[in-house]
Amino acid sequence: MRVVSFDVFDTLLVRVQARPRDVFFQLGTELAAHQLSSVTPEVFARRREEAELAARQLIPGGEVTLAEIYAALAPALGWDDATRTEASQRELALESRSLKAVPAMGARVTAARTEADAIWFLSDMYLPGAFIEEVLRREGCFHDGDRIFVSGECRASKHRGDLFTHARAQAANPITSWLHIGDHEHADERMPRTHGIRTERFHDATLNRYERLASGPPAAENWRSLLAGAMRRARLANPNSDPAQRMIWDTGCDIVGPLVLGFVHWCLTEAQARGLRRLYFVARDGQLPLRVVERLASTWGFSIDCRYLYGSRQAWHPAAAVDAGAVRDRAIAYLRQQGLFDGIPWAMVDIGWHGNLQRSLARVLAAGGHQAPLQGFYFGLVPDVPDSDGSMLGYWNQRPGQGHGVRQLNHALWEIFLSADHGSVMGYREESGRWVPELREARNERALTWGVATLQAAVLKFAECCLEVMPRPPGAPGEWLAVVRTVYLEFYRHPTRSEAVTWGGIPFSDGQVEKDFHCLTPRIAGPLWRAIRPARRPLYWWPEGALAQQACWPLRVFLALRDLKRGISG
Repeated sequence: MRVVSFDVFDTLLVRVQARPRDVFFQLGTELAAHQLSSVTPEVFARRREEAELAARQLIPGGEVTLAEIYAALAPALGWDDATRTEASQRELALESRSLKAVPAMGARVTAARTEADAIWFLSDMYLPGAFIEEVLRREGCFHDGDRIFVSGECRASKHRGDLFTHARAQAANPITSWLHIGDHEHADERMPRTHGIRTERFHDATLNRYERLASGPPAAENWRSLLAGAMRRARLANPNSDPAQRMIWDTGCDIVGPLVLGFVHWCLTEAQARGLRRLYFVARDGQLPLRVVERLASTWGFSIDCRYLYGSRQAWHPAAAVDAGAVRDRAIAYLRQQGLFDGIPWAMVDIGWHGNLQRSLARVLAAGGHQAPLQGFYFGLVPDVPDSDGSMLGYWNQRPGQGHGVRQLNHALWEIFLSADHGSVMGYREESGRWVPELREARNERALTWGVATLQAAVLKFAECCLEVMPRPPGAPGEWLAVVRTVYLEFYRHPTRSEAVTWGGIPFSDGQVEKDFHCLTPRIAGPLWRAIRPARRPLYWWPEGALAQQACWPLRVFLALRDLKRGISG
């Protein structure tokens, strides 16, 4: 008989929380809300872990069931039998809501059915086997005829190896071939091999460094665990086989998605606080934020009208000139058509830096008779933006620079993150009685070639996973920024070689006419250390990315001294 067996948790199923312990914290919150627990969620989580350890000490071999854990937990919390039973059922209900299938592994189970006579599921777990089977069936992994072996019920474990022996003894026929697939190096790889079982390692569901940073320490707030879990689940949904596209997807889930979702939540919060009823997301940097906000606004209870506004330096700077003439008239006609003159309080949303686009728009609007002050929300603004008067607000600017303010970081990478799938706006023309933008190109072929569609799909997948488990905002936007900023800086300052190759090689142009394109880590003629000199540095150079691709101790020293200087100056 040919057998293929699968580990369950972090192989076929992952929780929406980052760590198993975080389930206990969330359960403690729910039990307190239903007056089933009088202790804080932190205390409950600790008591729940202590009860499991105590129960394991009472059982030879240490493999326990959920019922035995709750029998040990009840005295510590003063529960009677009815409360103990209800609490344990609530844990099962929370686990059921929390468990989701790993997309790629569902396909692997399906493939295994064509190469095996029996499909088994082995798990070192205290949850009931019938419960795990129910979840696996719901997620499409378990079929009639499959078998499940759970350590708590079998009193044997993969970790010790005797669960494999127990399962073999239950086989209807002699096993001629056995392949086991799982995530744990010891329990799913080393131990089965000692029992003559072939293994296949799957460890993608392990939290990566960005997800660990986002989740924070064990005592961190629950929303951080859900954030990290959403990053992981979105990453695991990666549909790409090409390495570069896989990297773009992963970065979209772990870096860009949390940044953009936090930014648009901040925009909505600020707009609501200021009595604004409409937000205009300016092309092209506003395309991805608008697509995210369209999913977020209704879920988190914002009723602000959000629209896409075709605008650019090429379209608005000339229209703002003193002698603009027909260019200005066409711009005013388009802006009037889009509702900027209809008296509804609104603000524009853009990526930022110096605020020049907002000043040009204000002059164009004033020429058309618009008198209300203009408000702008930006991802980031350089310090001391002139003439802002509080009319320009920057998301990244909420927190002290500490050497990583807007001026010190590479704007080009952020602009690549917010690339759009259409060309830049050159102006406006009338077409069939309506004013439409004149685009340099209908499709941004350069961005589409490197993978902007993959990036945007990944960000939207992250937003979907996040909003699924966060029906309400997690708190003040500044708290979210503090976390995702740390994650972004880890990516920017310590990229892996593959990250640096992928993102450092994407062509980028800062010019209005987009004639000259550069990448962030171009090939340097001669030794890399020569590029340290200011006169020789490439435009928008990403030195950390260059260092990740090629070891260079002078560059390493330069970066260390630069960061020390920035940290001192703030």
